[in-house]
Amino acid sequence: MCGQDIVDGSEMILKTLETQKYSEVCIHNKMAAILRRLDLIDDIERQEGRQKIKLLRRGIRDILNPFTEMEEEQFRVTYRLPPVLALELTQILKLHLRSPMRIMCISEEIKVLIALQFYASGSYQKCVGDSVLTCVSQPSVSRAIRNVTRAINTAMLNNWVYFPDNENELQLNKQRFMETTGFPGVMGAVDCTHVLIISPTGDEEAVYVDRKHNHSLNVQLICNYDMLVMDVNARYPGSTHDAAIWRLCNVKRTLMRRYRNGDTNSWILGDSGYPLEPWLLTPILHAPDGTPEAIYTTGHCSARCAIERCNGLLKSRFRCLSKARQLNYAPHTAALIVNACVVLHNFCVRNKLPLYLTVGEQPVPDIEGIYQDQYEADHEIDIQNDG
Repeated sequence: MCGQDIVDGSEMILKTLETQKYSEVCIHNKMAAILRRLDLIDDIERQEGRQKIKLLRRGIRDILNPFTEMEEEQFRVTYRLPPVLALELTQILKLHLRSPMRIMCISEEIKVLIALQFYASGSYQKCVGDSVLTCVSQPSVSRAIRNVTRAINTAMLNNWVYFPDNENELQLNKQRFMETTGFPGVMGAVDCTHVLIISPTGDEEAVYVDRKHNHSLNVQLICNYDMLVMDVNARYPGSTHDAAIWRLCNVKRTLMRRYRNGDTNSWILGDSGYPLEPWLLTPILHAPDGTPEAIYTTGHCSARCAIERCNGLLKSRFRCLSKARQLNYAPHTAALIVNACVVLHNFCVRNKLPLYLTVGEQPVPDIEGIYQDQYEADHEIDIQNDG
């Protein structure tokens, strides 16, 4: 850390403190304490190595604890959760994030915030680590992201993302679709969305190249009308067709079993890239206006819009999945990150959290029609052209 880095860091810290509306004396005292440590980092880096730098970073983290230093709106924008739910999430994951008993160890709370900031922003690990309010090294950021991601997959995935197996919940799903779109018998909607990743190494690199010539995972999601994800499958490379993923899906086997047991009036809605099945309805393309087929397709598209809104909301809330970003991880780890973001998406939906994108602006007021992702909107056109 050079002198200019200290100046730049000082200006960023001052701006952060000023936004918290502290008194001038309080800001002066906090700045003095932080700047003393930043000055020492510059000296110690040349003289005594990394051990004391870790202690100083820990001291800065203690002075600027995000749970106490950040206003709630800023906290929501940065981490996508309010402080109380971030702490609740930490409690759920705590048994899987046990830190070694060292004086420099990063607390479970800070590890969770590091991962949340990465999911929300999709920034490089060093940018996340350099945040004034976490102040950790890039290797520590990498470990935190991996550990929290694995913990979410282990402790939460099966409890927070599941296809309902009880009639009451399925009937509620059907009722919501019927009340809002007029389409009866709909349990959910299915679609796939691409999440960009770096080029994998080895012989399998080619299978991850999607139809837009990017390396990606083709992620299948099934959601209800309220955009609660009921199934996620992030295992398949970008070249895999949507219908192939559906063919191997556990939910399909569940629907087949229900159909054989007499449930012939329950459906999942898919686009024209999926096969028409007794439990999977697809649109009738190019139906003449005014015909029963056209009326059916209008209702189908209105109901199926739930999955496109879900995809848009998921990628708006967790920008690491956005097409403007790229996960710099191997496919397996990238799939775990996708799962973690879907779990957190459901965590937000169940707690009815609005989406804050910018400090000082109102949260996004409603989900209807706002999160249309162009990458998803041209999906059906591409499939028709490919066909």
